Amino acid sequence: RILGIVGVDVPDTMLYLSRIFYHMGKRVLMTDYSESKALYYSIPLVPGTDVYSMRIEYRDTFFTCGAITEQELQEFDVVMIFFGFAWRKELDLCSHLIYTTDFEKNHLEKLAELKKKGTVYTQLVYRNVGKDRYLQRRKPFFSTEIREECQYYCNDSSKEKRLRRQCQYNDSYGFRGISSGFRKYLSETVRAVFPDEAGERGFAECFRRAEMGV
Repeated sequence: RILGIVGVDVPDTMLYLSRIFYHMGKRVLMTDYSESKALYYSIPLVPGTDVYSMRIEYRDTFFTCGAITEQELQEFDVVMIFFGFAWRKELDLCSHLIYTTDFEKNHLEKLAELKKKGTVYTQLVYRNVGKDRYLQRRKPFFSTEIREECQYYCNDSSKEKRLRRQCQYNDSYGFRGISSGFRKYLSETVRAVFPDEAGERGFAECFRRAEMGV
């Protein structure tokens, strides 16, 4: 499965998903092609490591900023690519596309330019949007620009912001204490990627171990 994550910075979401996939017994490769390099700065690296010419391993998952080879596509069960707002040919490889945005107009319009139509599974995620009525009225602007199969509203609580900083500074990717909406989003994303396995009895334990940061 090749997951393309497009839009605003979501390194914490990618790291949480990587731990769930890992506990499901999947080999996971992450890469960061974004302008911000938000995921790159959340991965602990030995000084001098060139992540553009090699991949590095951390807690049994892998990371690179280099081009993904055909061999790696065969070797890994899950490849997660963070594009930010950058257009790259690798978008055509994705089996799942996750568009994440807030209601900033510049983000909405950038995503509209990157929209990709087709038969791939798509998610549209609104993050940290709050309950502002004006912002809610902006929803149709983007909804008409992109093919949607599901939507989730993930709002950053103080707990979630603390966990996000923990990802960046403590190299710890547990997510115990996130909101029920965010938790549901993670769970249903995994179910979209591996519908059969995510429905098995053991999935709850895989999710719990990832949530605890194991």
